[in-house]
Amino acid sequence: MAVTFVGVRHHSPACARLVRETIRRLRPAYVLVEGPADFGDRIGELLLGHAPPVAVYSYYRDDERVHASWSPFCAYSPEWVALNEGRAAGAELRFIDLPAWHPAFAGRSNRYADAERRYAEVTARLCREFAVDNTDILWDHLFEIDAEGAGSGSTRTSGSCGARRRPGRTTPPASPTWRSGCGRPRPTPETAPSSW
Repeated sequence: MAVTFVGVRHHSPACARLVRETIRRLRPAYVLVEGPADFGDRIGELLLGHAPPVAVYSYYRDDERVHASWSPFCAYSPEWVALNEGRAAGAELRFIDLPAWHPAFAGRSNRYADAERRYAEVTARLCREFAVDNTDILWDHLFEIDAEGAGSGSTRTSGSCGARRRPGRTTPPASPTWRSGCGRPRPTPETAPSSW
């Protein structure tokens, strides 16, 4: 059985479209979503017709520590789209992240920040090259905004974070080709295409 990985950026409309297209095309038996695994048995509660934004709140306390965290979802979150499209496809849905309070994250204030530091130099170089102020604007510039009228931007997004079929152990895919857009504002749920 082949496994398909879809790398995403949180709250990315372009990635949400890619997730929707991939699940509709493949109709998988399982959809594994980045979210706290200790809430896996309660995914159904998220899908009771709630209108995003919604969030999962996790709180943990013992004699040594207290930890609280949020897992937010909005209408254009790839994770939210994956849950809804997966359910529509009849897939079994599972959250697969360690809970934010897990001891493996002891001493970290943000479990994602360490990974982002690894790419700080290349990100700064790309920001300078594209004359943008930060990584959010860089992402929008490269993937969310379709200034050239080439469609939904899915081609660029699938090249960057896109669906990768892995029937077994393979080498990582080649680096994506970068294309730029222009500095238009990021769409909001009200201004975004209704095709999300």
